[in-house]
Parts: sequence; C-alpha cells; structure tokens
Amino acid sequence: GTAVARSTPELIAITLGANLRTPQYAWGVEIGASVNGIAIDGNHVLLATDDDSAELVVVDLDTHGRVGSFDASGTADATFVRAVAPGTVKLGRRASDAPELYKLDVDDPARITVLRAAQRPRGLRERRVRDVPHYAYTGRLVGREEIGDLLYLVTVSPGVEVVVVRRSAPVAFA
Repeated sequence: GTAVARSTPELIAITLGANLRTPQYAWGVEIGASVNGIAIDGNHVLLATDDDSAELVVVDLDTHGRVGSFDASGTADATFVRAVAPGTVKLGRRASDAPELYKLDVDDPARITVLRAAQRPRGLRERRVRDVPHYAYTGRLVGREEIGDLLYLVTVSPGVEVVVVRRSAPVAFA
C-alpha cells in the first residue's frame, strides 16, 4: 500500500521470487486514496485509507478488484486495520468528533456492518517496528511479514516502498 499517486496504483502485489529474495511486481489496484494500513482476512485485502467516503476498502485477491468499502462518520482518516478473527477486523482512525475505533463484520464485503464503535480522544495509530535491532527504515510502516530469517517491511517513503531485511544471530566479541 502506498500514498496516493497519479501514475501508479496504491495497492501493489509483489511476488517474492523462488529464493524469497527477488521481489517483483505482480499486479496493482487503483484505490484513489493513500493506504495507511493493510490486513489480510482469508481471500481479501483490507485497506485503511485516507478516503473520507471509504476509510476501509476491501480488495479480492483472486479478481484483483475492489469488492467493498466502509464509510465511517466524519472526515478523520483511517490509520490502521487489523484482522482479529475470520470475518472480523478492527479499524482505527485519527482523533475526530466521531468514533475512532471500530470493530467490523467483513464476512460480506458488500455489506460491512459495525459490531462496536468507541471514542478514543487521541485517535489511534499503528505502532512502529521495534524488533529489528540496528536497522532503521524511513517513512511510516504500512505492513510487515516474516518468512524464515527475512523480514519484509512495506513503508510509505520516497523512493523505496519495499525493504527486505535479513535477520541474523547476534555476534559478540571478547
């Protein structure tokens, strides 16, 4: 997920390659808004966006198309989304005069329903990665995935949106 752009899609799927070290572009979907968070629920990608009429956008992984969205009241941007159970997600937003935390039923992406909504005076933001010692990424983290000793970080930053970091055992010297 990237910031809104005129010439490229905001949701980009990347294949990791045979050795998991050679990422390549697979496909992309135009969202029309910046993606601030990503979660996967079954066969759907759930995107927290800055779109005032669709803070949550749902994309089908098979068809690569948008299959649903959720509009929270007010104009605050969604800052993160997290799958908490199959068909259920939490959506967090910036501080506003409307609820900032939603628990949503996304079983049917065309009919997303609110299970619970709550006020959080300071709004909600995703936490930064802190478990990669001696590595500093730039920009804001959108998604992450661990495969073996590799950590894939997807960030919103100029120039580099996908970073592959290899974890190694710490080395100590006498």
